[in-house]
Amino acid sequence: MTNRYTVLLVLILAVVIRLVAIDAPLLGAASARQCDCAQVARNYHLRGYRIARPEVDRAGVLPAPVMTGFPAYQFAVACLYAVIGVYEPAGRLISLVFSLIALWYLFRFVRLRADEDTARWSVFFCAILPLNAYYGRAFAPDSAVIASAIAGIYYFDRWLDRRCFHDWLFSVLLVMAACLMNAGFVFLALPLSYMAVPRHQRSAARYAALVLYAVAVLAPTALWAAHVRGLYQESGLALAGDEAYVFKPGEIPALVGSWDFWNQAVFQRLAGRHLTWFGFAAMIWGILLKRRTEQEKVFDYWLAGALLYAVVFARGGISASHHSLIFVAPAAVFMGKVYARYYHLRLWRSGASAALVAGLAGLILTATWRYSSLLLAEDTADSGAWKVASLLREKTEAGAAVVAVDEGNPADLYYSERRGWCVKAAEVSDGGIKLLDDLSARGARYAAGMQESFVPDKLAPAFKRIMKRYPAVYDDGRFFILNLRK
Repeated sequence: MTNRYTVLLVLILAVVIRLVAIDAPLLGAASARQCDCAQVARNYHLRGYRIARPEVDRAGVLPAPVMTGFPAYQFAVACLYAVIGVYEPAGRLISLVFSLIALWYLFRFVRLRADEDTARWSVFFCAILPLNAYYGRAFAPDSAVIASAIAGIYYFDRWLDRRCFHDWLFSVLLVMAACLMNAGFVFLALPLSYMAVPRHQRSAARYAALVLYAVAVLAPTALWAAHVRGLYQESGLALAGDEAYVFKPGEIPALVGSWDFWNQAVFQRLAGRHLTWFGFAAMIWGILLKRRTEQEKVFDYWLAGALLYAVVFARGGISASHHSLIFVAPAAVFMGKVYARYYHLRLWRSGASAALVAGLAGLILTATWRYSSLLLAEDTADSGAWKVASLLREKTEAGAAVVAVDEGNPADLYYSERRGWCVKAAEVSDGGIKLLDDLSARGARYAAGMQESFVPDKLAPAFKRIMKRYPAVYDDGRFFILNLRK
């Protein structure tokens, strides 16, 4: 990649990839997380712009506070709603913009620390990797977190070289934003420390600036963590996918000491879903390459920080794909190193070049297949949640509280514009009529879901008893709505 316009072409490619089905409903992969984020933004818009109190609609008849990272992204979407009205693609477009910012700053940073060809390849891989592209247009704060982190690291490096206060300030604000939105990004301390310490061994003033930097980043992060811990104690709710931040250090040794954890976190998620196996092989190859300069070792520390994130928030490393996004940028750099050194279209030049050409073709094909499957999952025609939400809007009155039996996914409530509770079929079967009667006493008017959720033999008898106990407002053999008040 030597053409001067390559980066521009890669950014255009990234836009095209992320604009596909940008107006699709928040269904399919990560739909629970996206719908929770959309509920927070919509409640800001409808109930007041109290940024310190993000609320969702799955805790009863009234919105309830939810534990999450600092909701700057959701608040920004809500402010946009105030101008254009509630329009979900606006949130996805904001994510797309942050995704492009991340790519641009990654190019600039890798160019400083390695070389321009490695930077181009790194940006190219970040642009096309399937889950990175998917979350780059998702209704979620993840692309904003990644962009803030990469830009913050870049400005920190500039400050070390140029000694300009505005570079220091930009870096503080950006890294602080990343850590506030996702507390796990405190592990950026590893690459930042590696960059800072060798160049400040004799400067007391610089050490003072570094101490102030750390305080400016960590103090707001700690304060927000304490605040949302209080919200969690109040409601018992965490934003979908953020349950890992209910920190339980006692669980770490058992999880990290098990093969199942590493299999899921590294091989199933990172290799299988994020990088594809072709990209994972290239990353391992890049890690094994000899470092040409001391400067490029910062990417080793960046990757080590991502690994610490996965270990400390171990449940997150295996519970949700967005937690693995922290690996993508440093992994793409190691992939870029290999292709910058050995890739050539003339296959006969070397065995390495032939392997990389084949690997690139395989990566593009598998990434296209995986990304397409993620987009196809957003089709309303195949979505049970969309059908349940449509029936609730049609068959129930506005404002009615609903028990949505859909494996805990809030999409039913979000798209029906109803409040209530999200429960799993197994919970309903275990609790039976008593659970639904208790929720009815707390204000629930209807229960709705898909009968196929009760297909296992052990759940079917409980479902039959429930159907006899409560009159059906709607029942077509696949979907049901039950009246809990009669």
